[in-house]
Amino acid sequence: MRARSCDNLCMSGKVRKNRENFYIDLHWKGERVRLFSDREGNPLYSERQANRFLERIRSEIDGDEFDPKNYIKRELKALRLDNYVQAWLLRQQRRLEVGEISHGYFREQSSVLRNYLIPHLGTRDIRTLTKGNLDDFLLELEVSPKTKKNALGVLRAIFTDALDREDIKKIPKFPKIRTDDPKVRWLDPEAQDAILAQFTDPMRRAFFALLVHMGIRPGEGRGLRWADVDLEHGILTVHAAMDLNYYRDTTKEGDVRHLPMPPEMIEIFSGMERTAGYVFTLNGRPYAQQRIGKWWRKAAAAAGYDIPLYMATKHSLGCRARLAGVPLDVIQDYFGHKSAVSTRRYAKIQIETFKAMHRQPTVSDINEARKKVSNSKKLAR
Repeated sequence: MRARSCDNLCMSGKVRKNRENFYIDLHWKGERVRLFSDREGNPLYSERQANRFLERIRSEIDGDEFDPKNYIKRELKALRLDNYVQAWLLRQQRRLEVGEISHGYFREQSSVLRNYLIPHLGTRDIRTLTKGNLDDFLLELEVSPKTKKNALGVLRAIFTDALDREDIKKIPKFPKIRTDDPKVRWLDPEAQDAILAQFTDPMRRAFFALLVHMGIRPGEGRGLRWADVDLEHGILTVHAAMDLNYYRDTTKEGDVRHLPMPPEMIEIFSGMERTAGYVFTLNGRPYAQQRIGKWWRKAAAAAGYDIPLYMATKHSLGCRARLAGVPLDVIQDYFGHKSAVSTRRYAKIQIETFKAMHRQPTVSDINEARKKVSNSKKLAR
């Protein structure tokens, strides 16, 4: 059977037999294309099946929807999610090498692919995934809403890249995930001092004092060099950070901040030995991310507290600054937030503070109290 369609595009095709199966011998856009399987990669077992397949192709060409990659087996295999994400991860590796993404972000992407996307969606063709498939995927995941949101974020990045490369024609509609706002937790200076007192090593105590008094990120503190500490003018320049355990010559937000040092930090830095390299080191290398987390948890527990490092340092400073009346835009500049959304968390502390205050009596409460006093006087007579 032959089929021809000659409007803007001219196509001729014929069903042929190859050993036990059939295939379509197609001439399209001046090229010869041979198709041995359908969209799902299944072989064409009968001539009748092959002819129906040819009619479908003609319909797709008439609707300007035909793409040989939808039927070529090696293309189908490459567009299966488990195979596609491996190629995508190699591209991400190259982006990491040229500094377009961070080591931390790359590790998060690899973890999401390995633990969630490939096990649940690995055999699906990325072109056929729908919102319904994504809804089912989320229902299968027995993890927190935040982890689900992170998984969808990585999947969206994959789809965005695939659309940009023209491997897919559209991105499916993504489900919305509601996540609860994190509980507002912060420490006052007395509690922070109690934890700092648990560090017997002077350099470790100095490191955590830096995070407490100046509210910089742990990675920024680990990547701090003596060249960035200006004791004469009392200025700390934050322009680099550790990315996991790799030095990165930019901060998380890519900003440069010149921060005034409080007297406590000037005194601490003045008492430390200056070197040509990093301020905080162990065996000649910057503090490792895993070590500072372990050190903090141990010291906090010894002081009777269970609070994450960022809440006890950066978050606590931001909350106290807001309570002291510091405007949100000033806090945003100090912490180097690109988006005001990151800074608005410190506005919530005012609401929590109001909640913690004693409830003010209402008019009905006052009238009820007066009635009780009047009754007690009558009984006393």
